[in-house]
Amino acid sequence: MGFFSWKTADTKQSIPNIYANRPPVTVYMLQPNGQQPIAEPSYEGYGKFGGVDAYQWLLEQNAEYLGLNLCELTHEERAMLGISLECGSVCRDTETGEI
Repeated sequence: MGFFSWKTADTKQSIPNIYANRPPVTVYMLQPNGQQPIAEPSYEGYGKFGGVDAYQWLLEQNAEYLGLNLCELTHEERAMLGISLECGSVCRDTETGEI
């Protein structure tokens, strides 16, 4: 899988990964409901901030709303569904209810 690009919420600047020709900067993945931001001092480029996979985190935050049992999903399924959520392309079958 390739690199995932992100921009900061405050400056809208691209977050450099450790392989870029720019020095790494500490960035924070913001969380809702007063939860502490997750610090990442040197982004590697693969969607992980402070050891947390941002795409899996997105899926986990929305699993209840989507009616998903996370215990039934593999690590890869969680990541792919999270990426689909971020891209806005997750669909539910209206007949079976399957995601």
